[in-house]
Amino acid sequence: MEIAGLHSPRELIVLVDALPVPAVVALDAHVGSAHLNGAMQRLLGIPSDERLVSFESAPYHIESYGRFLLKEEAPLARATRGETVEGETFDFVLTNGRRFELMGSAQPIRDDAGRIVGAIATFTDVTDVRSSERVSAERLAFLATFGGKLSDALTVDAVFGELEAALVPRFTTQLQMELSDEEGRVVDVRGAEIGRPWSDEHYFRIPMTSHGRRVGTLTLGARGLRNEDVQLLFEVARRAATAIQNAQLYEHHESASKVFQEALLPAKLPTVDDVRFDAVYAAGDDRALIGGDWYDAFELPDGRIAVSIGDVTGRGVIAAALMGKVRQTISGLSFYETDPVKLLDVAELALMRRYPDSLVTAIVGVFDPSSGEFIYATAGHPHPFLRRADGTVLQLPCHGLPLGLRQHDEERSSVTFRIMPGDTLVLYTDGLTEANHDPVEGERRAREALASMPAGTYAPARYMQRTLLPDGSRDDVALIALTFDPPHAPRRNDILEVKFDSRDVRMARDLRTFTVDFLKAYGAPDA
Repeated sequence: MEIAGLHSPRELIVLVDALPVPAVVALDAHVGSAHLNGAMQRLLGIPSDERLVSFESAPYHIESYGRFLLKEEAPLARATRGETVEGETFDFVLTNGRRFELMGSAQPIRDDAGRIVGAIATFTDVTDVRSSERVSAERLAFLATFGGKLSDALTVDAVFGELEAALVPRFTTQLQMELSDEEGRVVDVRGAEIGRPWSDEHYFRIPMTSHGRRVGTLTLGARGLRNEDVQLLFEVARRAATAIQNAQLYEHHESASKVFQEALLPAKLPTVDDVRFDAVYAAGDDRALIGGDWYDAFELPDGRIAVSIGDVTGRGVIAAALMGKVRQTISGLSFYETDPVKLLDVAELALMRRYPDSLVTAIVGVFDPSSGEFIYATAGHPHPFLRRADGTVLQLPCHGLPLGLRQHDEERSSVTFRIMPGDTLVLYTDGLTEANHDPVEGERRAREALASMPAGTYAPARYMQRTLLPDGSRDDVALIALTFDPPHAPRRNDILEVKFDSRDVRMARDLRTFTVDFLKAYGAPDA
């Protein structure tokens, strides 16, 4: 972990205490003791005077898959030996018997000479997952971590390396990947040659299929697989097949850039009664064919819909890989944390750890189809548009700096709007409004286009793209639109429901301006 400008353990403690997520830091390479930040202390219920704990007398011990971990096996100790721990689940058991399940990551801290001088570990609390949902939650966390690593794998060797790291020894003792051409002939083999089965072990063959084409076969030597393990392995094989296709195209064709970009975007949008989703991604016409814009929407376990859209500074493979990393961070964590502000905070922490010079604008929101409530938070991103059923268009308030520029003491809060029957919510990246290098004029044109959109338009995002960018754009463009339209519900256009944190002074000021604009739109007098 690169921490520039720190000259004392005290400075490191101040930095860790400012993190919004539970964290533990070791201030020496021997892990004799560790400092718990306030979030970790509150999570475990440890008194404020016990932030500095000795590993010999810590008020908790750590377990993994039901096994007591020795001191040297703990994530912090592993990091002091140079290991990076990502997305592993641990049980923290207090001396009073209370148990917390945490998903953690850890990294070493090095001085200017490259020597390891300590380590830091951050955690996400997943304790509240019900026991009946535990297997599902572990699978989601595993797939989120695996999918994030696949987004960085641009060669066939790299994809197989991620498969091997994910599956061995957790599911198998032997692993082989056969790749096939379009006629089904084996053209490449990676991994161990699997021969005659052992008496207590059988071999499992899983087809690797992507977009209707069989890419190859994954063969595992395994024993004692449960039904949920088999289901998970089929999903791993499916995701690996898509990554293999992308890697093959990237290695052999320049035009693979566009395919790779599409593979980083969701394969399909949610299907929800009375809600229509429409999305568009269009690469810029400057021949890069790949960039850092994204959109995402998927259903959460409780039936709500998580939505995100964003724009990574830059173009090309690096921007696309970074985009995939940020999108995977948000989507993976959203199964455990649905507060949009916290999701953006964690995404920024992940961004700064790996790409400290990068900037990302983003909106993260959660939509409840049953009530129409949309709660969202923003980081330097263009204002969303809300088109009412009567054609009136409102520009929703948002503020805050992009990820990578925000300050720890910056006021950050979410806003909740109720989307009424017939309303359409449009989120977009700045490629839609800055094609002519005049964002003010671009937003005016976008507002007019949305207001004049015919009622009942089936694909609002594609309508906006065709109307505003008939000749394309030099910049990438991403749009996603949600239309909430129960067939028999009454339509009211003169109702506005908003919830926000009144302590956020800047948001309160923005909402006051927004409310005045709303009243004017419906004919209220100046007074």
